[in-house]
Amino acid sequence: MGALWGISPRDIYLYAGGSYHFDGESLRKLPFSGNKIWGSSNEDMFFTSSKGVIYFDGRNWTEMMENGPTFSAIWGASNRDVFATTRWDSRIFHYNGVSWTEMETPHSTAKNHFLEALWGSSGTDVYAVGYEHDTTSVGRVLHYDGISWEEVLITEEYARFNAVWGSGADDVYVGESGGYLYRFDGDGWSHVEVPGYGLYSISGRSATDVIAVGYLGTVVRYDGLEWKDESISSGYNLFGVWTGPGAPEYAVGCKLFDDGNDVFCGDGVLLENRCGLE
Repeated sequence: MGALWGISPRDIYLYAGGSYHFDGESLRKLPFSGNKIWGSSNEDMFFTSSKGVIYFDGRNWTEMMENGPTFSAIWGASNRDVFATTRWDSRIFHYNGVSWTEMETPHSTAKNHFLEALWGSSGTDVYAVGYEHDTTSVGRVLHYDGISWEEVLITEEYARFNAVWGSGADDVYVGESGGYLYRFDGDGWSHVEVPGYGLYSISGRSATDVIAVGYLGTVVRYDGLEWKDESISSGYNLFGVWTGPGAPEYAVGCKLFDDGNDVFCGDGVLLENRCGLE
C-alpha cells in the first residue's frame, strides 16, 4: 500500500514500502517507516506506524506512543489538533499537542466496523470513513463537529469507503472500492458515477479540479462539469495521490504481482512514471 502528503511541490512525503521525502528532483529514504502521513510543515510531520505514531521534526524522529494501536489514517487541523483512526476496531484518537486520548464514537467497541481514511476542513468539521462488514459490507461515514462524532451516512448497497477529501465544508467526496463516489454539498449526500475501478485516494486543487486514483491504474478527474477518465496502465494499482493549488499531481502505486513501488508525477493532464523508486 502507499500514501502521500505534500507541503509543497518540493516537499512531498510518501510511503511506498518505506518512508521517503521527495524534494522535486530526487527521493531520500527516511530512517523510519510510517505508512500514513500528515503534517503542517516539513518540520512538523506525523506518521503512523505499527506501534502508534511517529513525530518527525525534519531532523529527528520520536515515537509518540509505546505499544500503541495500528492506525489506518491520520489528519490534523494543526499540530495541536490531530486525529488518527484504527482500522480493525473503529477507534479514533486525538492529539492536543501534549498527549493522545481515545475519543468516544458510535462504534468504539465494534469488531466488524473498519475505518480507512480521515479528512477535515477544520478541527470542528472532520470526517472518518470506512465500512461495516458482516455477511456483506456497507459504507459508513462519521462526522465530528468539535463536540462529538455522529454517523452521517450509511449506504444501502455494498460499499467499502477507502478515501475522503474535500475542497471545503460544503464540498466533500468519499471514494469507494467499487469505483464510485459519494458527494456532500452542504445539504445532503448524493451518489456520483465515475469511470474506472476501485478508488483508493482523492485530492484536489479546488472544487473544480479534483483527482482520484485507484485499482488497475484508475485516474479520474473532475473539472467542475464532469468526471473524465485519465487512467494510466492497468498494470498498476495506485494507492495514494496528492496535489494542491499551483502544484502538479503525485501518486504512489505498485505494479501488479510485483513487490516494487513507483512514484508518478503529473503535469496537470496525465500522470506518468517520470520519477520512480529505486
